[in-house]
Amino acid sequence: MRIKFKRLTAFLLSAAMALSLMTGIPFSELGLGITASAANTTILINNKACGASTNEGGAESVTCTLVWDFADTNNKFGILTISGSGAMADGTPYWARSGYDYRTPEGNKMSRTINKVIVEEGITHIGDFAFYGCTYLDSVSLPSTLKSIGAMAFADCPIETIDIPSGVTSIEQSAFNGCSNLTSITIPEGVKYIERQAFQECSSLTSVTIPDGVIQIGMYAFVDCTGLQTVSIPSSIQSIEDDAFKGCTSLTTVNVPCSWENNPLYTFEEGVTVNIADHNRNANGACIVCKDGYATEPNKVSSTHYPELNDTHSGYYAIETMEQLCWFSNYVNKGNTSVNAVLTDDIVAGANDIWTPIGNDTNIYAGTFDGNNHTISGLSTNNELASCVGLFGKISGTVKNVGVTNVSFSGNNSVGGVCGYNNGTIQNCYSTGSISNGDQSAGGVCGFNGGTIQNCYSECTVEGASFVGGVCGYNNGTIQNCYSTGSITNGDQNAGGVCGTNSNPYGSITNCYYLNGTYWTGIGGDGQGTAESKTENEFNSGAVAYLLNNSTSTGNLVWYQNLSDNTDSYPVLNDTHGTVYSVYKCDGTTIYRNVNENMSHIPNYSASGDTITASCSQCSQENIGTIVISASDKTYDGTAVTATVENNVDVTDYSSSIVYKNNEGAVVDEAVNAGTYTANLTVGGVTASVEFAIAKGTPDIGTVSASNMENTLDVSQVVLSRS
Repeated sequence: MRIKFKRLTAFLLSAAMALSLMTGIPFSELGLGITASAANTTILINNKACGASTNEGGAESVTCTLVWDFADTNNKFGILTISGSGAMADGTPYWARSGYDYRTPEGNKMSRTINKVIVEEGITHIGDFAFYGCTYLDSVSLPSTLKSIGAMAFADCPIETIDIPSGVTSIEQSAFNGCSNLTSITIPEGVKYIERQAFQECSSLTSVTIPDGVIQIGMYAFVDCTGLQTVSIPSSIQSIEDDAFKGCTSLTTVNVPCSWENNPLYTFEEGVTVNIADHNRNANGACIVCKDGYATEPNKVSSTHYPELNDTHSGYYAIETMEQLCWFSNYVNKGNTSVNAVLTDDIVAGANDIWTPIGNDTNIYAGTFDGNNHTISGLSTNNELASCVGLFGKISGTVKNVGVTNVSFSGNNSVGGVCGYNNGTIQNCYSTGSISNGDQSAGGVCGFNGGTIQNCYSECTVEGASFVGGVCGYNNGTIQNCYSTGSITNGDQNAGGVCGTNSNPYGSITNCYYLNGTYWTGIGGDGQGTAESKTENEFNSGAVAYLLNNSTSTGNLVWYQNLSDNTDSYPVLNDTHGTVYSVYKCDGTTIYRNVNENMSHIPNYSASGDTITASCSQCSQENIGTIVISASDKTYDGTAVTATVENNVDVTDYSSSIVYKNNEGAVVDEAVNAGTYTANLTVGGVTASVEFAIAKGTPDIGTVSASNMENTLDVSQVVLSRS
C-alpha cells in the first residue's frame, strides 16, 4: 500500500510538472499541497500577500489558497480559501493567478473555474471586486469576524443563498448586483446603510426584511428585483433614495412604520399595497414612535391666557409642555413658517423622545421664538445623514432668550445646539451637552451662521470632521459678545474655540472668548476676527463678564455673574445675578466686584510697645500705617491724664477704646492720683501700651490757710516743706 502511494505521489508530481509546462504556471506557485485518496485528489495553488491594502490588518497578512478538486465528476471546479487576519485588498482579482482568469473555464488553459469560496475566521473585509463575475460560484462561506463587504464583491455571481455574519455593518455599492439566483438574504442588524445598487437585478429574490437600525436605502438598491414580492421597512429608516425599488414588477406588499402616515419616505409604483403600522400610543394618546398626537394646538397669549405677556407677546403660541413643543415643530415643518411662540415654563424631553428640529431646508422658520428665559432640556437627534440639526433646523427669523441644555445632536452637516443653519438672529441663548457632525459645520450654538449670533454662550463638547467651533462651525455673518467653554475635537485645521472658520470678507467675529485649553486657537482657517483665550481664573473673576458687556457696568447690560464664593463660575444671561463692576484693589490693580466701590486694604495687626503696625492681607503690603498711643507724665493737679491715639491706618477714632491700668495692673476709670500708670489700646487682637507717671505735687503752703482749704486738697498727694 505504501509502495502504491509513493507511486501515486510520484505520478502526481510528474503530472504537476507537466501541468506547469503546459499552462505556464510556475511549478513553485502551484505550491503542491498535494493529497491523494481514492475519492479525492487536489492540487493547491498558493499566493501569499493577496495584494496591498490600507485597511486595518493589511492585506499582507492575508493568504489565498486555490484548491482544484480533481475528484469532481466534471474535473473542472476549484475551492478558493481565504485565510489569515485583517482586510482583503480592494480591487484585487482573487480569481486570477499567473495571468489566468478562473472565473470561467474559458479563462485559462486548464478549463478550470471556482465554484466555492471559503473565507476563514480572522478576515474582516471582503475586498471590492473580490469575486466579481465568478459565473460558476454558487457556494460562499463567510466568517463571524467579517465587518464589511466591498463594492461589486459578489456581483454577477450565481449564488443562491448567503449567510451574512451578524457583525457586518456595511454592504457597499453593487455588492450583490446581478446575483440573479439569490433567493433570500438576511441583512444583519448592525448594517446602517444599504448602498446604491447593492441588490440590483437580484431577480430571484422574493422577500426582504430590513432590520431596525438601517437608516438609509440607496439609489437603485433593489432596482429590477423582478421576483421581489414583499418588503418590510423599519422605523429607523430616515432616507430612501430615488428609484430604490424601481422595476420590482412583482412587488405587491410593503410594510412601513406608523410615521409614514404623515411623512412617507418613498413612493412605490402603482399597484403596491403599503401597510402602515399602528401607532404605539402612551397614556396621553401620543405615539412614542412617530410623535403623532402630541398635544393639540397650544393656546395663544391674550388678555385671558397669560395676560401678563399680552403687552409684549400678543398672539404668540404659549408653549408649556414637550408635547406642545413637538406640535409646534410639526406645524412649522408643514409650512407655517411665520408663526411666533413664547415659552411659559421649563421643558424636559422624555428619554425616548427623538427630536425633529423646527424648520428645515423646505420650510425655513421665519417667526420669532422667545424662550422667555426658560430652558429646554434633553433634546436628542442622532441622524448621520441629516442636515440642519438643532432645537431649530434652519431659520431666517429670530430665536432669543432660551437655554438648550443637556442636548445630544449629531448629523451630517450644519449641527448646532440652538440652530443648525441660521440666516436670521440668535440672541441671548445658551447650550450645554454634546454636538457632532460627520461632514462639516458643527458649533455649540449654531452650525452654519449667515445671520447674527449675539450674546450667546455654549458649554457643549463639539466634535466633527471639519468647520468645528465652540460657538459656531462656519461663520458667514456676524458673531459678537459670545463665549465657549466646551472642548473641541475635529478632523482638520478648520476648528476653533469660538469658530471653526470665519469667511473672508463676509464674516465678522468681535468681542468673543473661549476657555484656555479647549482648543489651541480661537478661530480656525485664516483666523480673522477677535476671539481671545481666557483662563479659568479670568472667567471666575468676572473679568470676562465685564468684557462681554463691552467693558461697562451701566446701560442695557446682558451679562451677569455672582462673584461671592464663586457662586457663578462663568457669566450668565440672568439679570437676577450680580452686576459686574471693574474697581481698584488696594494695591492699585483692577479687580471685579458686585459692588461699585474700590477695595480698601484688609489689615492684619501687630504690636510693639506703644505702636500697632498694620499690614495688608490682600496685597501683602507690609506697612500700610501705624496706630500709636501716647501719654505724658505730669505732677498731680487733681485732673486726669488723657492718652492720645494717632491713627494713620484708617479713620477710626480709638480714644474711647483706651484702657488705663495702675501700677498693680488693675483697671482704673482714670489716672488722677500720683502713681505709675499704663494706657492700653487693643486693635485687631493685639495691644499697644504706654507708661506714664503722676508725681506728687509741692504746693506753697504759705498761701494755704486752714480756713480756706475746705478739704479741697488731699494732703497725702503733696509734699510739705519749710520756706
